[in-house]
Amino acid sequence: MATESPKDEIKRRIDVVAYISRYVPLQRSGRRWRGRCPFHQERHASFYVDAGSGLWKCFGCGAAGDIFTFVQRINNVTFVEAAEQLATEVGIEWRPARQPDDRARSLRQAVLRANEMALRFFQEALQGPEGAAAREYLARRGFTEETIARFEIGYAPDDDQALQRYLAARGLSPELAAQAGLVHSSHRDMFVNRIMFPVRDVTGRPIAFGGRALDDAEPAKYINSPDTPVFRKGETLYALNFARAAAAQARRLIIVEGYTDVISLHQAGIENVVACLGTALTREHLAL
Repeated sequence: MATESPKDEIKRRIDVVAYISRYVPLQRSGRRWRGRCPFHQERHASFYVDAGSGLWKCFGCGAAGDIFTFVQRINNVTFVEAAEQLATEVGIEWRPARQPDDRARSLRQAVLRANEMALRFFQEALQGPEGAAAREYLARRGFTEETIARFEIGYAPDDDQALQRYLAARGLSPELAAQAGLVHSSHRDMFVNRIMFPVRDVTGRPIAFGGRALDDAEPAKYINSPDTPVFRKGETLYALNFARAAAAQARRLIIVEGYTDVISLHQAGIENVVACLGTALTREHLAL
């Protein structure tokens, strides 16, 4: 008997209705499930999901496909990235055919690992003695401990070598730290004495950081990570990973100016809110 492919195994194991329901409120309609399409604006539900076949189709805009296509479109990712997410979802390992861009994919994965390490460092620094002033600032802004933990807010210490020492002690090369946008070409940490806001993409991967200066004399109040193999500022909306489900349900996405605006509104229960990371609204933003 032929061995089941990873793609077929994912399709067999995934509950397509339950998965799509995370993004689209669905109601049973005969043998199928119906909701309003997440890929275009509509007043009346024309988006259908068939649990038996594992397929979905919108009769309003014509979009259609299987669970892989849905994840690609809803999260704006490649097929391989969608497959990896779904494989993790059902508890198997995705083994795609070798791709010509394996080297680039390997670098992207390494940058994501570097960002995860930096995120942990910033969180630890916030809770340490060096983070006292940062904690006071966040308290003045009215952010609760739950909100700080949810948005993984951290602190970059007032030491331009602190992050580099932390990363080096864990085997991360200076070259990779620079490629991840964590270190300047001058060998100084990119973020120094700043409140840190991790930026995750719609799939939850840590792709960048924003930093708010604690020193009012600092000329650049906010700075963001530079463009890297995993991050393009003009193609990223802050907190979209939190806001997407609420925006789909409300049929509206609110865009505000900055990190703290987003966090304050989410804490107040208004969760269909994102920010543009200090850039003008682009076509790439709208495509998200």
